[in-house]
Amino acid sequence: MPVKSVCAVVCRPPVGSRDSWEIMRFSMGLLAGDLDYRLVFAGDGVYHVLEDLPPKTPEGRDSVQRLLEDSLDFDVEVYAVEEDLAARGLQPRDVAARVEVIPARRVAELIRQADATYFV
Repeated sequence: MPVKSVCAVVCRPPVGSRDSWEIMRFSMGLLAGDLDYRLVFAGDGVYHVLEDLPPKTPEGRDSVQRLLEDSLDFDVEVYAVEEDLAARGLQPRDVAARVEVIPARRVAELIRQADATYFV
C-alpha cells in the first residue's frame, strides 16, 4: 500500500538532542511528494512551537524555528497538544501563529488517519 499521509509526533525538547530537528528537516523532504503531512508537538515537544522560540539553541545550533516557519508556509498541518502546554505553564496564546492547539484525544485520531507515523 503506498504511503499517502504521514504524521510525525515530536515529544522531545528543543535542547539535548537533534532528533526533533532531524524529523522537521525530514518533513521538509516529504513535501516534495504528494503527501498529506501533519506535525504534532506533544510533551516537551511543545517548546518547539513557542512564538518566541530563539533561532539558536543554547549550544549554538539552529533551532527548529525556520523549519517550523517553512513547514507552515508549505501548508503542513502543525498541532500542539493543549494539555501538554498547560502542564508546562503555557497557554495557547504562547504558540506560533498558524499552529493549532488541540486536545490530547485528537492525537490518536490524527495517527489513525495516517498511513505512516514517526515518533521522536
